[in-house]
Parts: sequence; C-alpha cells; structure tokens
Amino acid sequence: MLRKNSGYTLMDAMIGLTILMTLSMSILPIYASLYEKRISIANRTESVSVLDEVWSNYILLGVIPPLEIKKGIDVYRVNLKLEQMCVALEGKEKKTHVCRSLPYGH
Repeated sequence: MLRKNSGYTLMDAMIGLTILMTLSMSILPIYASLYEKRISIANRTESVSVLDEVWSNYILLGVIPPLEIKKGIDVYRVNLKLEQMCVALEGKEKKTHVCRSLPYGH
C-alpha cells in the first residue's frame, strides 16, 4: 500500500483486522459445533459402556441393577422394563438415552 514512511498505515491495519474477523467468524462456529458433537459422542460411548456392564450383570449373574449409577460427576439412570433395559444421562448440557433388548424369558 502507501508506504512512504516506515510504519503501517491505518488502511493496512483495517484490512488485517477485517481478514482476522472474517476468518474467526467462519472458523469459531465450526469449532464449537465439532466440540459439541465430540462431547455428545463421548457421552453416548460412556452410556453404552454403562448399559453393557449393567445388562451383562443382569443377564449373566442375575444382579438387579441399581436405579442410579454414579461415574465421576455423571449420574446414569437405569430403567428396567419388561422387554428392554435403558440407561439415560441427563444433565445441564448432556442428554443421552440408550436401550438394549432383553432376551426372552427374563
């Protein structure tokens, strides 16, 4: 641009700021969305793990599952129905619900 002296002009600073704002406005929403999806997948994976453990204990060992299972700061609610067993994680930003069928005769 117009560089007659040894510093940046106001126009150079405004163009740089515009480029920076444009990039941040396009990248930050994508990053936030990917972060939310990553947390959701992690919650679902942990819920499936809890369900698998409780389901196996119920089917193989005959242990009736507790109504709530606490892992770290998360509390998983177990719902045992006639045909299926479900595990739900509900929190401020977390909502996950996974179910698994029970075999016949249980």
